[in-house]
Amino acid sequence: MSMIVSYVLDRDLNEDPIVSRLSKFIGKDLSGEDFNQLFADIEFVKMTNSEEKHKTIQYGDGLNIDTEEFKPSMYIDKGGMYFTTKKYAHIWLYYGDQLMSYMRKVTIPNDARIFIKDYATIKTDKFILDRRIEIDEDIYKKFVHKAQTYYIKPVLEILKTENKLKNLTFLRDKTEWLKLIDRLGSLCGGLLVYIPEEIVDNDICIKAIKNDEHEILYIPEFLKNKEFYMNAAKINGKIIGLIPKEFIDKDMCIEAVKSRKNVLASVPKEFRDNDVCRTAIKKDGESVRHIPENLINYRELCIEAIKNDCDVIMSIPRHMLTSNMLMTCNEVWDHLMTD
Repeated sequence: MSMIVSYVLDRDLNEDPIVSRLSKFIGKDLSGEDFNQLFADIEFVKMTNSEEKHKTIQYGDGLNIDTEEFKPSMYIDKGGMYFTTKKYAHIWLYYGDQLMSYMRKVTIPNDARIFIKDYATIKTDKFILDRRIEIDEDIYKKFVHKAQTYYIKPVLEILKTENKLKNLTFLRDKTEWLKLIDRLGSLCGGLLVYIPEEIVDNDICIKAIKNDEHEILYIPEFLKNKEFYMNAAKINGKIIGLIPKEFIDKDMCIEAVKSRKNVLASVPKEFRDNDVCRTAIKKDGESVRHIPENLINYRELCIEAIKNDCDVIMSIPRHMLTSNMLMTCNEVWDHLMTD
């Protein structure tokens, strides 16, 4: 399978007759005539960039002939012009750090040479191209649904820069964005800047923040209130270090450290009191490294953390260690060894 094809996650390939038919000829050097007879019912297309140029080849209407010697090779190299099936054109929507701009229908002359690399990657020494057309919205939609997640945001960025996002009707649908946020998971950081303002709401923002706390930086003005920040802190406490301090209070900090591990470090130091720190170490013993050393109950909190996990003693500064901490650690370890 080619590198390009690996960009996309298609889970239904084994059931697709087009894939099955083309796969029988992977690695085969065919004549244009044989190719046309075998696949007369399949529509093939060429995806092109804004200049319709690839290296030294300038594509245009009519017959296009490669000046390089044709090489029937499994490697992506010179000696052949690539095209694909219309059904899998989304695989070629973005490659070489470029977003394709146009699509052309491909006709293969009978005297052409064809080499099939995989179900979506075919090359030839010559083809006839119809006039260029704008890429179908369905192709963008397939890409967003199926592409490897780390390729999606670069495409959204290009579409935003070129002012094309607004032309895609499926990206004006709240449900599509909720699905995309789920797909991207922890990679969704900054996704809110691509979502049309008219559909950005509480649901979308909370879901995005759950995946990446930095999304809190991109919420709309009407959500910048204490109620929203509290709800967001409950699902991803790491936002606590990113929101304006005038909205933060002790209760919000407690909810934040309860939400997940490794949050105490994000809590502003002035809010790291006994209650907040105790709540944090119950969730994550390693939080002891972020308890202020001047806290009155510092050593007491460290002992509580050690009782839950004696390994956290390694996170306590040497100058703050006490004999009681060491004894507690030994007791926990002895108990584990006798169980």
